[in-house]
Formats: sequence, structure tokens, C-alpha cells
Amino acid sequence: MVAGRYRLRSVLGSGSMGTVWSAYDEFLHRQVAVKEMKVPPGIPAAQADELRERTLREARAIAVLSHPNVIILHDVAREDDQPFVVMELLPSRSLAHILRDHGPLTVGQAAAVGIAVASALEAAHAAGITHRDVKPGNVLVASDGRIKLTDFGIARNVSEATMTRTGIMLGSPAYIAPEVASGGAVTPAADLWGLGATLFAAVEGAPPYDADGDPLETVGKVVNGKVPKPKAGPLADVISALMTKEPGRRITLRDVRHRLYPLQTKTPLDLFGPELFHTPDGKKTSAQPDATDTQVIAAPHLPFETLAVVAVPAGMLSVPAGSLARQALATLVPPEQRRAAYSLDTISIEATFMVGPAAGIAAITAFSPMWTLTALGVLFGGTAFLIWLVDPPIREGAGQAAELGPRPPLRSWLTGRLVGTLLIAGGALFVLIGTELATLAALRANGELGVTGLVIVVMCTASITGGIVHGLVKRSLPQGVLMLLLALLVMPVGLADHPWWLLMLALIPTNLMCAPTLSATTETVTRLAPPRVRGEAMGLQDAFTRLGLAVGGPVVGFAIDHSSPEWGFVAAGLGGLAIASAGLLRRRGPATAAEPALAAATAGPE
Repeated sequence: MVAGRYRLRSVLGSGSMGTVWSAYDEFLHRQVAVKEMKVPPGIPAAQADELRERTLREARAIAVLSHPNVIILHDVAREDDQPFVVMELLPSRSLAHILRDHGPLTVGQAAAVGIAVASALEAAHAAGITHRDVKPGNVLVASDGRIKLTDFGIARNVSEATMTRTGIMLGSPAYIAPEVASGGAVTPAADLWGLGATLFAAVEGAPPYDADGDPLETVGKVVNGKVPKPKAGPLADVISALMTKEPGRRITLRDVRHRLYPLQTKTPLDLFGPELFHTPDGKKTSAQPDATDTQVIAAPHLPFETLAVVAVPAGMLSVPAGSLARQALATLVPPEQRRAAYSLDTISIEATFMVGPAAGIAAITAFSPMWTLTALGVLFGGTAFLIWLVDPPIREGAGQAAELGPRPPLRSWLTGRLVGTLLIAGGALFVLIGTELATLAALRANGELGVTGLVIVVMCTASITGGIVHGLVKRSLPQGVLMLLLALLVMPVGLADHPWWLLMLALIPTNLMCAPTLSATTETVTRLAPPRVRGEAMGLQDAFTRLGLAVGGPVVGFAIDHSSPEWGFVAAGLGGLAIASAGLLRRRGPATAAEPALAAATAGPE
């Protein structure tokens, strides 16, 4: 386990600069690739520490780079003073493996690789980032046609520090630029040489210089020898224009793309057929993640196919403990004390959010994901058994049909006011999930994920404080007003998203509205729904809140991915306002004649 979050599972590749692992993110429940950086032998301790810090700083800087042809860098972490870089796990093969197993690429395939890598480098250079180690081993080709450049500034960062500090050059001599090999500065022009050498290998099936020979001899040829020329072909001129010893005379990446576009006659998906993703003996390469990799994490006792089948009925049969608890409170607590009761219920949920993740991580670390998930399943089953054993009353006059009266028609109680209340509930959860996503994205973008736990604790504490105040006052703000405050207060948070402590303080006002909004929602649903159908009404409340969660996550995530975490906060607030506004408009509609007689007449805010 790395940083209490990333569980290493299998080695994808290993070299002198590090080991790449297939891993599982226990926090966000996704597969990732984790690169364990290795310090080359012979480095003094002080310089090794400097090298580790420099690796982490550069990785954090690269994390802001977003491009379809660049592998995504999710996180940087420390474990036992060793840096770990967490990246997107792309089901793919490296170009080096494809060339090794299947020989040279076709003209169209090589052109597609050149266009993708040139696009990635162009975006990186525009952001002030130099890759420093462009070679076939760092070009990934996915089975769905995606081509991505990986290892931005990480491996070459090690090489640069080693060469300048100790006089030893590490890296890939067969693809290194002459000015870098001779001890000069690493500039974006070095990436142009690396792209040319990569295209040389793509069309020739072998690197321009001997990759298996004596590294010092190879470096000598790179610096002092003639530049190898590719065989005559459509890409020869582009390769020669990139592999010129004078950095200033190399063609631009824009020119590279313009020259290669006419040579790519098909889409990458059509160019790279399935045969390239198998070894010559017909077996699928181990670089391809297998679906069974996730079984031990997600469902240790079921294969994925079985899980997909049983998940739907299992979800339908799950016990709605929260809804049952709120129905019991509505039955057992006098109307004038329900606000305090619902506030306590919401506070208990917030406390669970504070303690639950930490307890889960501790259990997974101490035992295993399989036993932890099994224990959670047993806990859910035990909760259902206790509910059955206690059998709490969930409506007034339970079991006395005469007192309850006939079940009212759906249209008589599912009024515009109740639908509006449910929409506001969905909007509130849209804001809450969006705020959490934007907060995590902001911390990640600033390289401050290490304080995520503290920030979440402060957010939950603020919500608990708001819930306590809401429960103590005799008359609180209506649900609609609380919802508007929740959404409006989150939108400007992006203006103070760094450093972390300023972000944490900016999140306090909106989180003060969290528990009161949720509590006021339950109060309003209880008051508007007749006792005979209160269970259905609270079931609808749960459904609308889950709908808000389901919609809020993708919408805010899209805003973050296509802009920045700052706009994630704005998207969370605007989306919540849009949904809540629809709810407020529904609530302003005229009440049906049956509504006053059917609704339970209790005091409380709307």
C-alpha cells in the first residue's frame, strides 16, 4: 500500500529508473499505474534526497498538463521517503514492444505515431515542459487507437541530475540528442531529436544507434559520428529534418504534423489491428490489464460477470436504513421536536463520513480488501437483521387501518409542493458531490492531496455545527433559502483554492448550510406527506437525492476536466441552483384542494 491509498498489485515493467506497477486507488475506486522511482546506485545521500524532491516537484508541475495524447498524471506520493508517481492506467502496448514483436510499422502507422507524439510535445512545450526522453518505450498504443506519450520529465530528470552532479550520463543513448549527450542544456529541441529517432525506429524496426552495445561507445557516435539516414521513403525527409545536430535547424512540431497528415490515410483504430496486441505465439501480452484484476478488490467472492448480473437485484433488495430511520423519527418524535431529531440524524451521517473512510483505510491496511469488504457486507446484513428484530414503528397508528384511513390517491399527495421539495433535495446533493469533487481536484492540482483528510474533517465539522444550530433554534430558515445559500456560497470558493488552508476556510460557509438543508428537506417531506404514504414519500426523497449524486458527479467532473478545479465549484453551484430553481417554481404553483386535508398539519419551515 502506497500513501495509505494505492494498493500495488502486479509489475507492468521495470528498469534502472524505476518499476511501474498496476495498482488500485482505494479512495476513488479505479485502476491506476504507479511508478516507483529508483535512485541510481552510487549517488551520495544528500544528492539522492535532492533528486527525490526534484522528481516530486516536476511531477506536480506536469500534472497540470491535459492533452489527449499525454498520459494523465493523477498524483505524486511518498512512502518510506521514496517518490511514487500515480498515472493513468492505459490498456496498451509500448511502441518498443510492438516493434520488437512485429517489426517496422507501415507508413500510415508511423505517420499516426508521429502526429500524436508531435501534438503531445507541442502542448507540453507551450506549457513550458520538456519531455527529455522521447523514445518508443515511452509511446503507448492502445487497442482502441489512442496513442499517448508517457514518462514526462521523470526519467530524464534523473538522467539530468546524475549527469550534471556526478558526470555519469544515464538514459537512452540510442535516442538522446547530441547536445544533451555532450553535456549541454536540455531544451525543447532535444525532444525534436527524440521524435526523429523514434520515427526512425518505427520505419526501420531498429533505433538509429546501437541500443544494446556499450553506452559510452554509442554516446560517442551520437556526438561525433554521422547522423544515420533512414532508407528512402515518405518519412525520410521528416526524420532527417528532425535528426540534425544543430538544434536550431530542426523543423518545428507544427511542420512535422503538416508533413505527416497526408500520410495517415486511416484512423489509428483502423491502422493498429488486434494482431499487434498479441505476442507472436498468439498470446495476449501481459501489458493488457485483465478484467479479473479488479475482482479481489471490488467483489472478492464473485467473478465480474456474475457480479454484473446480481448487482441489480441486490441493489433493489438493499434495506433503506436511512429512510426507515427517518420514518421512525417522524412516528416517535412529537412534531415540535422533529427539527432537532432530524438534525441529529444528519449529524450522525456527517460523523460517519468523517470516521468511515479512515476506518476503512485502516482496516484494508491491517487486513485485506477481501476481508474488509466481506466485513462490510456482514455489517449491512446485521443492520438489516437488527431493523427486523427491533421492528420500529414507521407511521402513526401502524397496524390500525381504521386510524390510518384509506390510502390517498397518488395525485392527491404527490403535489407540486412535494415535487418541488424533492427537486430541491436533488439539487442539494448535486452541490455536495460537486463540491467534494472540485475540492479533491483543487488539492490534486496544487500537489496538496496529503491534507485531504484534514480538509474533509473541517468540512464535516462545519456541517455538524450548522446542524446543531439548526436543531436548537425554534424557527430556522426554510428549505429553499438554505438550498440557495448552499449553492451561492460554493461558487466563489474557486477564487481561494490555494493554498490548502485558504481553500479549507473558504469551504466552511457553504458546509455550514449542508446539514440544515438536508434536515429541512426531511422536515418538509414529513409535513407534506400523509402518514399513510410517508414511506413512499421518503423513498422518493432518497431517489431524488441519489439522482442528484448521479448527475452531479459527471457534470462537475466534465467541467473540471475541460477547464479547471475552480470552474468545478462554479458548476456545482450553478447546477444545484438550476435544479433547485425548478423545484422552487413547482412549489410556487397552486396547491390542490385535497392537499390541506391530506397533509399532516405540523409546525415547521417549508
